[in-house]
Formats: sequence, C-alpha cells, structure tokens
Amino acid sequence: MRLNYCLTILHVSILAALFLTLDADSTDSTCDIEIRVRRGTVYEAVLGEDLRIICSVAFCNNSPLTVSWYKYETTKPVPVDVSSSSHIKTEWTHLKPLEGISYLIFQKILRNDSGEYRCQTGGSFSHNINVSVYGTDSTCDIEIRVRRGTVYKALLGEDLRINCPVTFCNNSPLTVSWYKREKTEVPVSVPVDVSSSSHIKTEWTLSKPLEGISYLIFQKILRKDSGEYRCRTGGS
Repeated sequence: MRLNYCLTILHVSILAALFLTLDADSTDSTCDIEIRVRRGTVYEAVLGEDLRIICSVAFCNNSPLTVSWYKYETTKPVPVDVSSSSHIKTEWTHLKPLEGISYLIFQKILRNDSGEYRCQTGGSFSHNINVSVYGTDSTCDIEIRVRRGTVYKALLGEDLRINCPVTFCNNSPLTVSWYKREKTEVPVSVPVDVSSSSHIKTEWTLSKPLEGISYLIFQKILRKDSGEYRCRTGGS
C-alpha cells in the first residue's frame, strides 16, 4: 500500500510540470510589440537646426527588430528617405533588455520636413508625431493669425483686451501696429492712438520662441471705441 501512494504523488507532479510548460509557451506566442508615442506629440525646430524625434518600443524577445518611419503626404503614409544621400537618418538605442528607442534624426532640417510622422514595427503603428519647422531664411513670411469675423463685446467703462497672434521667422525685433477703420466717404484705416495720454495701450507677449501675441488694451472703454480694428506687421 505504501508503494502505491508514492506512485500516485509522482504522477500528479509530472502532470503539473507539463501544464506549466504548455502555459508558458502559450503566453510567449501571444506577446505583442508595444509602441509608446503619446497622442498629440509635437516637435518644433528652427530651419537649419538638427532635430531628433523618438519612437519608444517595448518588445517580446531578442529577435532582430526593424522600426520604419513614415511621413503623411496628403492622406497617404510614405516611407521616409533615410538613404546615405538623405539628410535624414535613423538610430536605434537599447534601453533595457526588451525596450528601446528608434530615433528619426534630421540633420539641418528643411522647411519641407514639416508634417506628420509615424513609426511602425511589425503590425503596430504609433500615434501621429507633428513636426513644425520655423524658417530664418530671407523668403520666410510673417503670419498673422486672426480668425475672420472675430468679434469682441464690452460694456461701457469696462477694460477690454483684443489680441493679434503672430508667427515670425527670426529673433529680430518685431513691431505690431494697430489701425481702426474710419467710416468716411472713402473708408480709411487710421493708426490707433496708443500714446501716454490715451486710454488705449499695447502689450507684446512672447508665447513661443517664434510666436507671440500683440494686445490692444482699452482701459475703461468708451462708446466711440466701437468699430473695426486691424493689426499689422511687416507687409501682413
């Protein structure tokens, strides 16, 4: 009787070992590659700078991993040219045994490098990565971003700030002027009086390296301040 008892215990132990082995094999076969790029990622660079954008990847085993990069041209993803003749390169860095980063490296970034990029490995794609390039060349234009039909309302005697967002090309001093449209027989735009004796002032705030906002500030606004206003800088 004692011998039979020992054989029974041995039989159960073998079954348990087989079960654990099969379970481990099943887990490995379903392991997915994970690309870790935060939704809404944005990179900004000045024309001619070097820029590195990253694609973090967690993977399942030590098999060779290939990460590809794509840029959206109109609505289709097109492989990024990273050949020896291109100014764009890739680089892979291992962080942990099963984690790494693929870099897309722009050497002396060009204006047409602006756009949306995605990295891909296996069947996994990242979220879109937005790249914005700000120029410093002689052909770069200043852009004023005031939405058509913008309206501000204020009560008589209140303070009011209206704004004029501007993107520009370099760190040269920027002058923003404000004009009011006078309703005469021939409508004309007249510079707004922002002298020390006026209740209207201006203020400039830098929001990003090459972006800022010009404010036209009415202190205790008057009824005659009603009307149409425009901001201007350079030829814009």
